[in-house]
Amino acid sequence: MQTLPAQDRLIVSLDLPNLRKAEELFGKIGNKPRFYKIGYEFFYGVGKRGLDLATRQGANIFLDLKLHDIPNTVSKAVEQLVSLNVKMLTLHISGGGAMMSAAREAAEKSSAQLGLERPLLLGVTVLTSMEQQDLILDGSSLDLDELVVRRALLAQSHGLDGVICSPKEAALIKKMSGGGLLTVTPGVRLSDDHGDQKRVMTPKEAMENGSDYLVVGRPIHGAADPAAAFDAIIENMKEGLA
Repeated sequence: MQTLPAQDRLIVSLDLPNLRKAEELFGKIGNKPRFYKIGYEFFYGVGKRGLDLATRQGANIFLDLKLHDIPNTVSKAVEQLVSLNVKMLTLHISGGGAMMSAAREAAEKSSAQLGLERPLLLGVTVLTSMEQQDLILDGSSLDLDELVVRRALLAQSHGLDGVICSPKEAALIKKMSGGGLLTVTPGVRLSDDHGDQKRVMTPKEAMENGSDYLVVGRPIHGAADPAAAFDAIIENMKEGLA
């Protein structure tokens, strides 16, 4: 990861309601992004057409559907999603070890059968919209950092390639996993407008703290000039990688 340039590490989130909005963004931002994240809103709204549209921009796809169900159900879902030829898939670590193992086995089997590269499987630790008080209300007695690390190590032990965490926990996960887990981090902002994100860092800070990939949505597609916003984030990332 040390040699991967900043532009390859920035994942632009397509949190958009329809194809028209996506086409407008692509018209403004050009082919700058090397990676797009497709999540609930865009995937449920437009389905595979959205993936095809984003792929035609020459970018990799991170399909963020956060699978969370019994092992057999998740396994069957992964088999279907592998056929979309995406680079990354997500699932909730809280679904348990058996579920994660089933997802890994399904991804390997389906990829081999289809002659495709296996997508990287990423486990969601604790959503970046949550903080310590939220865990207390949910009945957890663990410190937030401890829970994130426990889940990350559980994901590692069941064959996942990396985790979704806030940039604040990336360095700790790198240390505790022996550098064996990719860290993909939302919760990145250049300004003080954090929205519903609570565990937040700047792009520079996130890079310095061990993030491998950054996921940024609203600060780019909500900007008056998405291309300029993208460039500003890239330059801030480069400072952290220097």
